[in-house]
Amino acid sequence: MSQIQNETSSANLQWLEVYAGTTNELLPDSARNLVRSLLRAALEDLEDLERQIAEADSMDSLLLKRVDDTSTRISRLRIAIAPHQTLPTEVLAEVFVNCIEDHSIRIPVPASQQIHWRLGHICSRWRSVALSETCLWNTIFFRYNPQKHTSIPPALQEALNRSAQGPLRLIIYCPPDAIGDPDIISDLIARYAHRCTDIQFSFPENKMKAFLANACTSFEALETASLAISKEHHNDIAHPFLQGARVFESAPRLRKLMLHGVWSPNNVALTLEDVNFPWRQLTHIELFTGSVVPSTAHALFIMCPNLQDCCFVSNVHGDGVFREMITASPSDITLPHLRHMHLGSANPSFIFEIMRPLILPALTGVTQHFEIDISTRKQPFAPLILLIRRSRCRLTKVDIMQKVKSRDLSHSPDDMEALLELLPDVTAFWELGFVIPVSCLQRILAGELLHSVRMFHCSLNSVAAYSLFVDIVEARWTNESNGGAILEEAVSYNYGSEALHDDILKERARLREIQERLNMKQRIVDV
Repeated sequence: MSQIQNETSSANLQWLEVYAGTTNELLPDSARNLVRSLLRAALEDLEDLERQIAEADSMDSLLLKRVDDTSTRISRLRIAIAPHQTLPTEVLAEVFVNCIEDHSIRIPVPASQQIHWRLGHICSRWRSVALSETCLWNTIFFRYNPQKHTSIPPALQEALNRSAQGPLRLIIYCPPDAIGDPDIISDLIARYAHRCTDIQFSFPENKMKAFLANACTSFEALETASLAISKEHHNDIAHPFLQGARVFESAPRLRKLMLHGVWSPNNVALTLEDVNFPWRQLTHIELFTGSVVPSTAHALFIMCPNLQDCCFVSNVHGDGVFREMITASPSDITLPHLRHMHLGSANPSFIFEIMRPLILPALTGVTQHFEIDISTRKQPFAPLILLIRRSRCRLTKVDIMQKVKSRDLSHSPDDMEALLELLPDVTAFWELGFVIPVSCLQRILAGELLHSVRMFHCSLNSVAAYSLFVDIVEARWTNESNGGAILEEAVSYNYGSEALHDDILKERARLREIQERLNMKQRIVDV
């Protein structure tokens, strides 16, 4: 090796001895090899110092200080060659994005409490990566405070600047007691609407009305819109105002629409036929509002022939408006692309009437959440059974739940078995509040029903039912080696009397023994 090379290597070694591990600078392979040499030497020095202390059998302050210094040097050198130091910039950026549970930049939460800004205070390399990774800054949550915000907060503006020109997910909450029309929100939307792919706005009535009526806003990149009326519980809106909506006239990519809250006066059904939204291009609709009645859903089905996913949740209780809408339901509505449907209401008639005219050949998932009443208790699944038969669809996920009142659940629904016979392809079956009869459990054990299920939740009310449930789990797990469906999750809910407590504990212990014996500890099971 030449003298110049020796001098260069010596200089590098001296620099690494002092600075290696003090920054997150990415070292070349040659420098990393030198650091490994320094680390080996430091470890040998530490071992020698510890031996001297042991032989001297004393706490020499000089030796102890040298031990501390050497230990610090070892930690620093290990940092310099740590695996994460070799990560390419794009990989490190992806790590940052995936390590943040909530990607939103929340304003006015102090920047010091948010990881987006804290990443920039670790070292120059991390700061550079954090600033250049627009995905860290493209979800903005702004909680408007009329007493504090007269202009866009500096932290909000800085986050928007760091998002560069990439797509934005803009979340704005304006409290119901906000007085007047906060121009800051209007200005914010107007400036960044063209970049928004997802908006979630919660506004009081006056602000929502002004936003919807603005035809000048161009949401040219918008794909998802979630709108909620922020309202005090004791107040009611004065009049329906969706009919004046023009804000989505320039939203050619809008596919998913969600409406939450009170959108029409009390006891007035929500009508959408004359609302100027791009209905035909929508593929996903979610309505969480008490003013939804079956006619609202039917009108949407007709206006949105390309729907793939729908969710209607209402608190309709069968008043005069609701009964009037039942009589006007159409004969048949076919939605060739609808795959998932979620219906929820305290009134089962709401769900049944929505389903009555539907033909859904592509349907794969159904969710029904309701409180069952005495008039439909014997055959609560009849509308769903008719829908499956009429549509000839092949469901893979069924979720049926009722809020159970304090009443007798000793009897199983008469049509439970008929429903299960129509579900040969179901992989996820979840029911709560309807007791599965023993005869159905016997057929499940024999492989005649639900033979493809991977997630199974059910309600039981007898010792025989619990015993069969545990037998089903054992049989399915045992049959997996023969090509049977993998049962990943099995949970039963107790709707029996207190007298069954000890018997249930015995079945639970038997289930744990089976889980241990078959080495299925990773599976989710409970009785």
